[in-house]
Amino acid sequence: MPNWKHTLALFAAITLAYLWLSIDLLRPYSLQIFALTIAVFFISKRMSRAKLWHIVPEHATLEITLLTFAFLLLIGATGNLASPFFFLSYVHLFFLVLATRPATAIFTTIAVALFHFGLDNSIVVTSLQTLLSLPMLLFIFLFAKAQYDEASTSKAIIADEADNLVRIEANKQSLEQFLTSFLQPRIQTLTELIANSATTRELSTQLSLINSEIEKLLRKE
Repeated sequence: MPNWKHTLALFAAITLAYLWLSIDLLRPYSLQIFALTIAVFFISKRMSRAKLWHIVPEHATLEITLLTFAFLLLIGATGNLASPFFFLSYVHLFFLVLATRPATAIFTTIAVALFHFGLDNSIVVTSLQTLLSLPMLLFIFLFAKAQYDEASTSKAIIADEADNLVRIEANKQSLEQFLTSFLQPRIQTLTELIANSATTRELSTQLSLINSEIEKLLRKE
């Protein structure tokens, strides 16, 4: 999914969660919708043939959108910043960093902070500290992911270089085997066959030169 579409989908999920919790008629059903959304998430994971313990959303898919909507509904319906489930916001940030690009993760975190701010009529110092923990933790996760990606890239480069060395060594051994077991013996045989013929003395000389060059090449290796 393109980055802008993914960002728009996440923004739509946050907006929908805010509107749902703002409507008194719908708010009592928030937990049921949370359970339904989580069920849809796991069904989508199952349909993509993911293993049961693979709960991290796939990169640039709607899976993180489902989790965003579900977590915000649960947290918003059970006390918002004072919710006992607010720790799921940190789990959501972790999933967000893994499943989206940095720009999308930053934009979504800002939107989530505005979501919580909009639901609370009054923000006290404690709530403000809780709210500020979101961007702080986001940047920690982004930094950790950047370090992990860099280490993974370096590891891949080292693995490629090792594979190249193995291939070079294999090619060297193949060339050496070809020269020693096939080409050189046949040149020697031809040289012996034409050694007594005056008309082919020049050919014998050239074959001897080729054989000499092969021996030099083998000594260099």
